[in-house]
Amino acid sequence: MANHENCHHDHDHDHNHECCGGHNHHEEEYPVIHLDLEDGESLDCIVYATFDFNGKSYIALVPEDDMEEEEGLLLYEYEELDDDEIDLRLIDEEDFDSVADEFERQFPIEEE
Repeated sequence: MANHENCHHDHDHDHNHECCGGHNHHEEEYPVIHLDLEDGESLDCIVYATFDFNGKSYIALVPEDDMEEEEGLLLYEYEELDDDEIDLRLIDEEDFDSVADEFERQFPIEEE
């Protein structure tokens, strides 16, 4: 289990972050994070990408149920802890737009 005091989720995490950029997740293995949400629901998310920006590390997750449409992208600040655990933190509201813009710059989504 991950340290989740800042985002109120438990995170079971299969390691190997560096991911994405112009390839199809449906044809290969991909890391998944299991989130236990505050409302008691759970959500399995595919690790779409990780990236660094302004001295912080960020992770982009896509709920497995939304992978076909590649909608519902979730962005978090994260820190790797010991034993394949991570701590996800909500991105500060004043930083979110610049982080989202940087994600789009580094990982442009290909239109079909």
